[in-house]
Amino acid sequence: GSLRTQPLLSLNYGATWTETTRPFFVYARPQIHALSPAFGSLRGRTVVEIRGMYFYNTTFVRARVTFLNGSEVINIPMTNCARQNSWLATCTAPRHHPPPK
Repeated sequence: GSLRTQPLLSLNYGATWTETTRPFFVYARPQIHALSPAFGSLRGRTVVEIRGMYFYNTTFVRARVTFLNGSEVINIPMTNCARQNSWLATCTAPRHHPPPK
């Protein structure tokens, strides 16, 4: 779950504290339990279902894929990511661009 708190600030070693009405939320880290399908076209555009826990209702969801090319790691963002509910998100896999030879 999540925890709502109100942060306070002291500039005199805790003798006095600010007053605030601004909330701050702490969330559990999202967990991924399954991906479907397990593979897709190098041309991209495969819709990937990401299943897990703690997918919070936010306005912006991002995911990325990692391609390994020998010792080089290439991170590419997925597109059209959307939270469907607290345990399912969908994203479109990107096109794989092979590195230059």
